[in-house]
Amino acid sequence: MSTLRKSMGQKHLAALGPLVAWMAFALSAHAAPAVLHEPIPDDARVDLALGAVMPGDVPAVVETPGGLIGAPDVRRPLSTGDSAYSQGPATSVPGLQPDATFVPDRDTRRPDSLPYDDPFTPSNAPFKRLVAFDAVTRDFALTVVRPDLRPLPRSTQVDAADDRFFADIVVEGKPGQRVRIPTVGPDTRVIHAHAALGQKDLKFQLLRDDADNWFVEFPQEGRARLVLDLAIRRASLGGELHAANWGELPKVAALPANVAASAAVVLGKLGLSREQAPRDVTRKLVAYFRAFRDSEEPAKAERDVYIDLALGQKGVCRHRSYAFLVTALGLGIPTRMVLNEAHAWVEVHDGQLWHRIDLGGAGRMLTQSIANKPVHQPPPDTFGWPPGATRGEDIAGLPRPGAQPSGSLADAGSTPRSPASSQRNATQTSGDAGAAIGPRSAPKAPEDLRPPSSIQVTVENEVVRRGGPLKVSGSVTADRARCAFVTVEILFRSAVVERRVGTVATNAKGEFAAAVTIPPQLAVGDYDLVARTEGDLRCGAAR
Repeated sequence: MSTLRKSMGQKHLAALGPLVAWMAFALSAHAAPAVLHEPIPDDARVDLALGAVMPGDVPAVVETPGGLIGAPDVRRPLSTGDSAYSQGPATSVPGLQPDATFVPDRDTRRPDSLPYDDPFTPSNAPFKRLVAFDAVTRDFALTVVRPDLRPLPRSTQVDAADDRFFADIVVEGKPGQRVRIPTVGPDTRVIHAHAALGQKDLKFQLLRDDADNWFVEFPQEGRARLVLDLAIRRASLGGELHAANWGELPKVAALPANVAASAAVVLGKLGLSREQAPRDVTRKLVAYFRAFRDSEEPAKAERDVYIDLALGQKGVCRHRSYAFLVTALGLGIPTRMVLNEAHAWVEVHDGQLWHRIDLGGAGRMLTQSIANKPVHQPPPDTFGWPPGATRGEDIAGLPRPGAQPSGSLADAGSTPRSPASSQRNATQTSGDAGAAIGPRSAPKAPEDLRPPSSIQVTVENEVVRRGGPLKVSGSVTADRARCAFVTVEILFRSAVVERRVGTVATNAKGEFAAAVTIPPQLAVGDYDLVARTEGDLRCGAAR
């Protein structure tokens, strides 16, 4: 197995270039007896054709519209860097209460840096479906109409109308606990599932409620890795709504009388009624709630929180989705609000399928990189966006729907570099493990009046395996001041290629710490670790 090691025998670092923190590495193999033949790399196409499987009959490779994707290794050892899902509500989800209800708020500011765990391949960030609600209580909180859990059935049918995903989820639980786990979208189907702790296979049960929240239960205590092979109707993730009449829609639970009265006020202001077709009403609702704006000023407390948010037309993703849900349910349109730790959106049933609809209002960035994953390309968004809107895919730095898919098994994501750009100073060296990489400086572009940023990076690992985590930490400053909430790209650079392996964010103190995954496809060779930032309005770029 190949490893990533810091080059030994070199003690100092020389400047690679202005304002870029770097460290030299060598990607090499473990010391081992002589190999008598050249290893033959896995051929994904051959695995697909032969129907190769992993433990639990999980297919080794599946084909998606974006290319081939490989299954996670359920026997991969757990590490301290793994994000584990455990019992109880996800406390990092804004508005989610210990009793698994959602309480709306009036804080309409746009968040800067947001936590996010992305267990899916291809990545659907930030649309990990973690918590869903389909009903409103008398006090304007959100809940689930029928929260009773029932077994989640397995499916064997997959066709051309489906998109495929793999999930790699670390779960921490104990007997009798139902642990909430994410899925990729409404009515996702489980094709294969397997759980293990190293070489030991584990029993488990998957469950769901009527709002399609997923849970898993293990008969033993501790952590485990759960790998899922999933399929979902592609049309559920975007596309055009069916032109249904009101009689074709599933029935929804009636709103409490006081909530219904407030919904009637909003519907009257928007000029919406059941005299219009459901699809037309939905289009008008999407246009209205996408036109919301985040604001540093909280929503005024004039009536109830729902009316204040809906008619104030201020708020980020959770405010838009919450007010959309109450308004749509007021007319009898089957609607859910879905959210995770970083984003919120709605699902609307058109008489045939649940459809994911993003209302925008996303934060500025995610703290976890998805640079090493293929990116899911959903169907085109058939609803309009107002100028300057922040869409869900913007928060993850993803291409907008309709962009060229990338990152499949056939595309390692490397960027060739010219010989001229790959020349390095012969005095460049690397230090010992954990050595801090000093700040660098560079001339500013003439039109850039911001003070240049400096990046200091520490690498904690002695050895990192391909496919394993590289733990980095550090800080960004400009003119001796901390650069809060700026993004920092971590790259590997060789004489012929430059590869981004992760993106992290600084906190309020201008510090960052993260574990980025070394791409399994990265070739053996010598690399520099490079850290760079574009800065923000106050801090200049470091590149």
